Amino acid sequence: MSKTQSMIQFEESTSPHFEAHKSFVTSLQSDLPQFLFDGYCNAYGLDIKGHDKKTGTQLTVKKHQTTRNGVWVPLESLDRLEVQVQMPLNPEKAPALEQDLQNKKSEFAQRLQLQKLRVSGQKITLETFDNPHKPVVLYSELLVFAGY
Repeated sequence: MSKTQSMIQFEESTSPHFEAHKSFVTSLQSDLPQFLFDGYCNAYGLDIKGHDKKTGTQLTVKKHQTTRNGVWVPLESLDRLEVQVQMPLNPEKAPALEQDLQNKKSEFAQRLQLQKLRVSGQKITLETFDNPHKPVVLYSELLVFAGY
């Protein structure tokens, strides 16, 4: 049985994995109410995309299970969380901000434990895997970094 809520397709299941993924998605929706979300959530993972019309920010959150040490029988299953945020610089401050951000980006990336942080044109792209920070923290920090 499936139901759609806020354009997110929830594939209902009695699995505790589904309940944890659903809780993560509903928390994300409540933490970032300015975003319009779509995607899916099930017992195996989730793939959610969000868009903030005010800032033009795109947010992608994926969570899935990986297995190691076995092909036929999964061993040591791990949850993998990927977050990508693509945000335009504040248009009012962009020309002055871009060079300043190039100088500060390695410190920012290190502080938030990011795998990738690019500033190109008038856009910032952040990518991270298994980051200890919640997506809302990454988004909030990036807002400040981008001059909003």
